Amino acid sequence: MTNTERLCDLLSRKLALLEEILGYSKEQRELTYQDDSAKYDNLIESRAKCLEDLDKLEVVIKKCLIGLDESSVTDDAFREKLTGLNERINKTLQTIIELDQENKERILKEQAALKVKIQNIRKGRKGVAGYTANNRFSAAGIFTDNKG
Repeated sequence: MTNTERLCDLLSRKLALLEEILGYSKEQRELTYQDDSAKYDNLIESRAKCLEDLDKLEVVIKKCLIGLDESSVTDDAFREKLTGLNERINKTLQTIIELDQENKERILKEQAALKVKIQNIRKGRKGVAGYTANNRFSAAGIFTDNKG
């Protein structure tokens, strides 16, 4: 396999990983953390694994780019294929970024709603604690007639 073929293969793998990440982002958009927290956590873990694989792949791609010779860079068919792959990668990345922004905003709204619920629960507990404190009876206060 030549360096150009290897580079195209690596870029195709990068695109496949990005499309997998895009799939996870779309699934996250459909889910809320409160509805199915386990599935949401699994999506985040799977996505993190894809990002790790992507980082490793980037290192290999950089090494492959360093090993390219000038004749392969001037090959029109290679340049056309490379340009097409780069355009698809950039488009996929842009879509991922947009979805992630939407997901982040939705999660922040969900977090704010949960904070309000927690504050209301705390207020309710304080109110209940105020009522229950007055209902305690002291045994010494009930019996006033002590015969010794």
